[in-house]
Amino acid sequence: MVFEKYHGCGNDFLITIDEGFDYQSITPTLCNRGIGMGADGLIVASLNPLKMMLYNQDGSIANMCGNGIRCLAYFFVKNNYASESKFNIETLDGIKEIEVISKEPFVCKVNMGSYSLDKEKMGFTKEDMLDYVVEYDNKEYHTSSCFLGTYHTVVYMPKVSYGLYPELGKKIMKDEAFKYQTNVDFVEVVSNNELKINTYERGVGFTYACGTGSCASFVISYLKGKCTNPVKVVLPYGELKISKENDSIYMQGPASFVGKVEI
Repeated sequence: MVFEKYHGCGNDFLITIDEGFDYQSITPTLCNRGIGMGADGLIVASLNPLKMMLYNQDGSIANMCGNGIRCLAYFFVKNNYASESKFNIETLDGIKEIEVISKEPFVCKVNMGSYSLDKEKMGFTKEDMLDYVVEYDNKEYHTSSCFLGTYHTVVYMPKVSYGLYPELGKKIMKDEAFKYQTNVDFVEVVSNNELKINTYERGVGFTYACGTGSCASFVISYLKGKCTNPVKVVLPYGELKISKENDSIYMQGPASFVGKVEI
């Protein structure tokens, strides 16, 4: 098997062309940073048409990944599987439209589709999805959730940096209100046009970046009047531009090639 490794603002992935292996069972070893090649997830690509199947670090399947789809778009362009400036990639969350802004360095814009506040789609079992209180360590934390590619829950904090609040992230992720568990986005409002975000992901833990989480954080912040449209999202290893155009959320940002390995 041949793998190429990419990262989008620090969120890293192994990418390979589908050869019919049991990728779900081998992903935990491949992505293990001690005994494998190390990554937040494995992306299995298909050609004709272009498709993405994403396995989280623990082998669980994810519907979509914003940073992952930018990395896959770069993989397709770099290896001449996509030659046009605009092309589509099929995902478990539907078809995503890609627009290449720059090839070197690689930057693309992705139509992430629309968000949903439908409780059934989110798997939310309580009353108010935009203001649900989670109690942890004798404190109350107000959370707001939406579905955008996958399950996301936003928590506003006065300070955000990589790896803060791990136990709180785990507590919210597994809270009884979320039937399918949820990704937890810790958000610091730097200004009305800048957000700082760190995401505790299902099946991974903390990641340096989360594209769908950045989009969901923008949606919740925009609905609550905390940010403008568009907004800059600051991550430990890069920045994203998130915007709303009609009913669609767009994400623009970079992807970088790390290396190639055969096993």
